[in-house]
Amino acid sequence: MPISLNKALQFKIDTPLVLECGQTLQNLIISYRTYGQLNKDASNVIWICHALTADANPKNWWPGLVGGECLYNPDEYYIVCANIIGSAYGSTSPLNCDSDIRYNKFPHISIRDNIAAFKQLKNYLAIETIHTLIGGSMGGQQAMEWAIIEDNVCENLILLATSAVMSPWAVAFNQSQRLAIQADHSWGQPSETAASKGLKAARSIALLSYRNNQAYNNTQGDAFSFEKNHKVISYQNYQGDKLVNRFNAYSYHALTKTMDSHDVGRGRGGITKALASIKAQTLVIGIDSDLLFPIEESKQLADLIPNAGFKTIDSDFGHDGFLIESQQIGHCIENFYRSHSTQNSQAYIGLFGLGCVGQGFVELLQSSGYEKSINSIVVKHEYKARKLAHGLIGTNGHQVLNDTGISTIIEVINDEVQSYRLAKSTVEQGKHFISANKKMIAENLAEIIEWNLNNKASFLYEAAVAGSIPIIRNLDLYFDIKHTQSIKAIVNGTSNYILTQMFKSNCQYGVALQQAQNLGIAETDPTADVGGFDAKYKAVILAAHAFGFLVNPKYVINLGIQNISNKDILFAKSRGLIIKQIADIKITKNGIAVSVMPHFVKINSELAKTDNADNLIILNNNQTEFYFKGAGAGGIATATAIISDLKASEKNYHYNYQINKSLILDNHFNLKIYINKQNYDGLIKGNILEQDNDYLILETSINNLLKSETDHLFIANID
Repeated sequence: MPISLNKALQFKIDTPLVLECGQTLQNLIISYRTYGQLNKDASNVIWICHALTADANPKNWWPGLVGGECLYNPDEYYIVCANIIGSAYGSTSPLNCDSDIRYNKFPHISIRDNIAAFKQLKNYLAIETIHTLIGGSMGGQQAMEWAIIEDNVCENLILLATSAVMSPWAVAFNQSQRLAIQADHSWGQPSETAASKGLKAARSIALLSYRNNQAYNNTQGDAFSFEKNHKVISYQNYQGDKLVNRFNAYSYHALTKTMDSHDVGRGRGGITKALASIKAQTLVIGIDSDLLFPIEESKQLADLIPNAGFKTIDSDFGHDGFLIESQQIGHCIENFYRSHSTQNSQAYIGLFGLGCVGQGFVELLQSSGYEKSINSIVVKHEYKARKLAHGLIGTNGHQVLNDTGISTIIEVINDEVQSYRLAKSTVEQGKHFISANKKMIAENLAEIIEWNLNNKASFLYEAAVAGSIPIIRNLDLYFDIKHTQSIKAIVNGTSNYILTQMFKSNCQYGVALQQAQNLGIAETDPTADVGGFDAKYKAVILAAHAFGFLVNPKYVINLGIQNISNKDILFAKSRGLIIKQIADIKITKNGIAVSVMPHFVKINSELAKTDNADNLIILNNNQTEFYFKGAGAGGIATATAIISDLKASEKNYHYNYQINKSLILDNHFNLKIYINKQNYDGLIKGNILEQDNDYLILETSINNLLKSETDHLFIANID
């Protein structure tokens, strides 16, 4: 068996190769290179399939991936790259084949014809199994075909910037290039330099598909001048001349036709059936800016190849990103290998955030003996003093997100913008996503619904509504939205704790807030909780699942408890009432009313009996009231819901969204409200029903409240 580090070798196939087109190739030569040596058990073979005009020397065109100190290091691997039939770099081509089929008479070679030749080369090199079969673009087409034709050929299959079938768009680019070549008057002449002008034009066309407008605009912009060409004109000329100096028009013409033949479903019952036959562990990598093979085509491969992983490369370089973005690609491949070197049955969790809820989740997961374990925890400050999980903590979220060994991302951070980006990236990679970020979910609910409907992985958020109370799945599984009349809910533990202490212990608001902060059930900045924002986002989520109603949170009224005084407490007690922060959702004559504000409730009601950090949801469905009550704040309570979502995601549970598009938000709905007169300017429109020196009771609409300045007031519903 020949061993070589840098020299191109030739393998001659003695028997005629019968081509798919019906013709045969006599005396077929395959030029190839190898780097490194086979190890004792022949388990270190990396077979690289090259793209359209590349050669068998990937150290030249993939320097970030192949070579010393690279991912594919010849000191560790036996690397093979074979030159495809028709190429200008040593394999049988239109210039060196038998004379009767030379030049423009060269037969139509298919991708599958190349694989038939490569199989013989593999046997000649005494290779039984390939550790990794990898290729980008046309190279990916070869690798894909080989994994279908010979389903045990490789352990790992890596496909970059490629597709299951050549789209009409891609074929059109190839045909345009062939037309440019054929338009050259020297096309057909028996010369290796024939149609060189046509080849130059063809290359100019190809570049438009390899890059994109962003790449050109970023690198080739300049001002017009009569004295010189645009920079981009020089660039196109340079790239065309560069190819002409190293290639020939006949090979280029032939290879574009080889690409056109690519369709893994041809003769196999369609691409779905063909791709389902791939047994190798597969990683598909798409380029987000790829025009030639759009990322949707890569996602299709990942969806149809069993258990395939999918990664997106962010690049400004379009299709050429698979050659340029070697650092990102290498990172994806390393994570892919690492995930499969642990056992395939083991799937890990990536946790973002280690605050109160995050720590509660870690503690609960560890104490429960749950089979899934945390692989990595991403935090803002790696060296902050913490009680647990030090060996798992880091700050590189990108690395954790791209770790193919991690099947589930759990997010318990406060930043809704970062949460959204994390959710989007997780969904794009086909991983389960579990979130407790109610603001992010409420503000992006329509998009999240689309993600849940269109992806295999689950996006779950039980912990974003009512702490330990399993409300969302109960709504989805057991209740029909057509029969839901109303929801009244205490869904913010912080506000409920403060109000409980003010009523039962006669605390001032500030004292009760400080107690809540000391207990870890109130944030340092409590605005989201005491201002009703937290409850508003939860109400928006409840409206979607209980009523099928989608609403932008900015149109929902939220009034807080931050301006409450002892006078308001005394007023409530004098009338046998108690104050609770309530999310109120109800069907009205004109649609649906959604509001969050303090309510006066009867002292013997279930709402009044819900104390401290507990939550309560009262659902009126089919003329029957259903009560859901439990711990609504604290790390362990919320972590309980996250564990529940984690178990549900393992079963690929998806929410059963029932959207009622006929419902409209009724902000003209009238309320009877109590207003503490301190700081009141009298500008809220409505009918005064009762008043004295300290308060007034007003009948007004939700819309009037939305239009008024209320941040400095204490207002409560007194229906």
